[in-house]
Amino acid sequence: MKEMTLSFRFRDEADLPEVRRIINSTEAYLALFAVDQEIFRPFFKHGYSNPKITEAIGKIDNDEALSDLMYSLREEFHSILDREGINLDDII
Repeated sequence: MKEMTLSFRFRDEADLPEVRRIINSTEAYLALFAVDQEIFRPFFKHGYSNPKITEAIGKIDNDEALSDLMYSLREEFHSILDREGINLDDII
């Protein structure tokens, strides 16, 4: 097994937010993956388990417009991730 060590050098307390971002990057990736899997994927695959979301979707009377909207939102979400160099498949 290979080992990797990360070390941080910071000058003062002002550098701590940057260190926290690095330390929490896995959690951020997992949160973005959860958004994709729990917000967008259910619409296209198996439906939502959250009754509030299901009820709200049921109130929309134009299925084609809703599908177009959800597809566009998911596409935009992935476009933003791509622009920022984030590939959710890298963490799985």
